[in-house]
Amino acid sequence: DMLFAHESHAVIMIFQGMDGSGKDEAIGDVLSHIDPQGCKATKFNAPTEGELRHDYQRRFVKALPECGQIGIYNRSYYEHLVGDRIHLDRVKQWKMQPKVKGDDLWQQRFREVNNMEQYLSDNGYLVLKFFLHVSKERQCERLLERLTHPEKKWQFSMSDMDDRKRWNQFQKIYEETLQNTNTKAAPWYLIPSDHRWFAHLAVASAVVEGLKSLHQRYPALTKEETEQMKAAQSQLEKEMKTAGR
Repeated sequence: DMLFAHESHAVIMIFQGMDGSGKDEAIGDVLSHIDPQGCKATKFNAPTEGELRHDYQRRFVKALPECGQIGIYNRSYYEHLVGDRIHLDRVKQWKMQPKVKGDDLWQQRFREVNNMEQYLSDNGYLVLKFFLHVSKERQCERLLERLTHPEKKWQFSMSDMDDRKRWNQFQKIYEETLQNTNTKAAPWYLIPSDHRWFAHLAVASAVVEGLKSLHQRYPALTKEETEQMKAAQSQLEKEMKTAGR
């Protein structure tokens, strides 16, 4: 079990991937090993009317975890670097429109995301980004599961089928996005996700290493705190002895 509580850091875990790549399952598995008191998962669906009245980054900034907390993003602002690029009508929905148009817009967004993640890293955030890569054949199996299993039908959306028709386009744009946003401050972990057990193990391993990098040493106790703990230990041991244990 993992409990994260750090006096000067927070953690952001970003999960991206095609539909059926296993983001929900991976997040659920990671969460099952983390104390829920210090962890919050946010699933970002299509922006609401209220969110569309602001810039595209605002809702993600609002969900940033506090110091000592872990924030998990199920999808993220990367949807606005990939999905919006394929469905260009989505860009026009925002009230606050970018000044640049065409291909220059995506180069601008690469810079914006890199600058924001650099800022977060410089100010105490550990940014862990996971791209779960699923093959087209495995995605077909998982989408079919959603249609044939009653408990999974709620997960299916016709938009999954629409995006599947644009598979090659998605792969090309994801590849360009990952290349342009893979930085020292916030590198990508590319996780093969055809086999869930392997994907979960790889994600967990990266999370553990990331958390270890923040815990160079345990917090130092003051002399007063040390004496109080010794007194408490002595009292508890005395009670155990009295109880015959």
